[in-house]
Amino acid sequence: MTATQNVVIGAPESLEELWMPFTSNKAFKQSPRLLSASHGMYYTSADGRSILDGCAGLWCVNAGHGRETIVRAIAPSTTLAVSAAAADNQNAAE
Repeated sequence: MTATQNVVIGAPESLEELWMPFTSNKAFKQSPRLLSASHGMYYTSADGRSILDGCAGLWCVNAGHGRETIVRAIAPSTTLAVSAAAADNQNAAE
């Protein structure tokens, strides 16, 4: 699969197991807005709508989602098992 292929992930059957910090979980579970894919500057909602990712450039995805040149450039590093949280764990067993 390449980054230019739009893979759509279906909505989960249950939202009971989900908890999202900084989100009104009760309101979300009553009327969920789920995104199932992204490509370029658009998201695809779980019900198939195309939604402009208007905040992406403001925070972290100003290059767009799934850019093939970026995917190829970072592909080798994705096989490394690196976790900043695990590396910074002060209480890890010796």
